[in-house]
Amino acid sequence: DIILAIPTAPGKERSTILKLCQATKCRIKTIPALVQLTNGEFSIHEMRDIQVEDLLGRDAVKINLDDVMGYVSGKTVLVTGGGGSIGSELCRKIATYKPKKLVILDIYENNAYAIQQELLHDFPELSLDVMIGSVRDKNRIDALFEKYRPDIVYHAAAHKHVPLMEMSPNEAIKNNVFGTLNVVEAADRYKAETFVLISTDKAVNPTNIMGASKRICEMIVQMYSHHSDTKFVAVRFGNVLGSNGSVIPLFKRQIEQGGPVTVTHKDIIRYFMTIPEAVSLVLQAGAFAEGGEIFVLDMGNPVKIDDLARDMIRLMGYEPDVDIRIEYTGLRPGEKLYEELMMAEEGLTATENNLIFIGKPLDFNETMLMRDLAVLRELAAVDRSAVKQSAGNSEDIRHCGVNTGGEKRMGYKSFYARHVKRALDILIALLGLLIASPLLLLTAIAVKLDSKGPAIFKQPRLGLNGRVFNIYKFRSMTVGSEHTGTGVYSRKDDVRVTRVGKFIRATSIDELPQLINLLNGTMSAIGPRPALTYHPWRYDEYTEEQKEMFLVRPGVTGWAQVNGRKDVEWHRRIKLNVWYVENVSFMLDVKILFRTIFKVIANADNVNVENTLKADGDSGKGVDA
Repeated sequence: DIILAIPTAPGKERSTILKLCQATKCRIKTIPALVQLTNGEFSIHEMRDIQVEDLLGRDAVKINLDDVMGYVSGKTVLVTGGGGSIGSELCRKIATYKPKKLVILDIYENNAYAIQQELLHDFPELSLDVMIGSVRDKNRIDALFEKYRPDIVYHAAAHKHVPLMEMSPNEAIKNNVFGTLNVVEAADRYKAETFVLISTDKAVNPTNIMGASKRICEMIVQMYSHHSDTKFVAVRFGNVLGSNGSVIPLFKRQIEQGGPVTVTHKDIIRYFMTIPEAVSLVLQAGAFAEGGEIFVLDMGNPVKIDDLARDMIRLMGYEPDVDIRIEYTGLRPGEKLYEELMMAEEGLTATENNLIFIGKPLDFNETMLMRDLAVLRELAAVDRSAVKQSAGNSEDIRHCGVNTGGEKRMGYKSFYARHVKRALDILIALLGLLIASPLLLLTAIAVKLDSKGPAIFKQPRLGLNGRVFNIYKFRSMTVGSEHTGTGVYSRKDDVRVTRVGKFIRATSIDELPQLINLLNGTMSAIGPRPALTYHPWRYDEYTEEQKEMFLVRPGVTGWAQVNGRKDVEWHRRIKLNVWYVENVSFMLDVKILFRTIFKVIANADNVNVENTLKADGDSGKGVDA
């Protein structure tokens, strides 16, 4: 046997010594680390087997909870997801500091029952209520807040399993996003003092639906922090050792079964923290909270999962690739090779604890976020993949339609933007002309019969690189009307609009001739809406940054069109167009296309009522159609 009896050794040194000991094939034991001795978890006489935490190579984060837990004492505390691995440990710590009442909410009754019985045994004087319910049930959440009026809320309830959420994206959105929104709204309405969201490092530049959903949760919390008396903050975790869903129990089970141990990729790395570290971070965040912060823990260097698997095999007395085989299965849907703790734009600010940092909140358009949430709620209500396209575009989640800084992106130079989009436009145009030819013919006849003049209207617009081209539309106004009436703008009661014109505008049929523009290469199906040659400015009057929106072909629909259109003033609209040009991608185009179809169907009866920007005699919807 080898006994490691250096409790004061730094974590990196302990890890190095233990890995050397592993090569001897001896059984290895250790006395507890100094932090475990000082907080009473173990005595100096107790020895234990080496655990995987001992091999992480960093010191445990030390937080003196006695210094920060005064804000819990005498308060009513609500823990959602209180039966889970993080939630239950939170409840144990909170119970130690004598809250006025501890309320636990969980959807899984077995977990809720287990933590209830444990707390009743260990803390007989604790005022404890354990409630079964879902954060998705708004009425249930409101009733709980009305009854208990919690002072402090720890929101741990969430779906967290990445591959499972890729298969059930609607459930991730309904539970994580709108469950969080329900609890946030209730905390604000019933004037809770502090609200702590438990988030994840997968919310940083998310590539999966779980991470994207948690990023939206962070944005909701930051938005409410600007307008509420409640102090809303978030805490980002890495992977928590020993938690439900952790890779450690999986590896242990696979080793006990004789292998193979499955690793998705030889080079995949992750940040790890222990459950006590995670809970300490949450509790300290509540003490530091001022509103809007995102707290992160310095978790040292990330760990290669392949190394972790090999260390676990050795810890259990076997030799990797000899006794137990390691099998590489490939990255799962939505999985990244590495995780990040902060976005480049967020930066870091130190706290009183030199291992806990605060990220700077990013600016985003709150009105747009609420619009996006409304669309997302509709999509999530129907079990279809569109919800993933809407929520899963990482750039949209990060910026919500606004470029907040950092390195400039050049999506317009991507292979997709330069080659694939054009091929798709030709395909869409040919199929559209073929399928819609009867409708095109009937509409042309109706326009001709309704008023004199040509059925098709042409108008100069600014296109790719500022070149002028003619946009095609069905005529919806009387011939010569550009010289009378309201000029550039057409209104609900504008006498210049014909009877047929009102109908084809309301149904967007007047835009169908733009299939010709798609075919001849002057327009794309999706892109910035083509600007008039003189409104709001001539091409040489745009700034260099604004001219970026002319670096791609203008579109029949675009990012600005699905984010407010006429409700957005010109400078903001141009910013949305520039953002699209910098971030153009296939997934973003799919999202815009879907939202356009949704808006056309939803607003078919209302489009002709709105004030729509027009050029003189324009039969379409101008820049803003």
